Amino acid sequence: MIKQLDKSHEAALFSLIDENRSYLKKWLPWWVDGCTRQSDALHFITSAKDTLEKGTKFMFGIFYKEEMSGIINFNKIDASHDQLVIG
Repeated sequence: MIKQLDKSHEAALFSLIDENRSYLKKWLPWWVDGCTRQSDALHFITSAKDTLEKGTKFMFGIFYKEEMSGIINFNKIDASHDQLVIG
């Protein structure tokens, strides 16, 4: 299930990043290096809500059995051409 990220997901998101830091760093080094504290995860969640409200990017948490297991982004939204990039 996917859910909109909110403040209640801060600890779970940071734990996922921290527990998988070496693997994630291969693919997203700039993001992993920028998320070194739980408050950084909250900043990411706040940013996700802002871009959702603007309609420029959609970021959601992926949940399995009510626990966060990852995130998914829908980037580069082009409503005029009904296109977006999944990341």
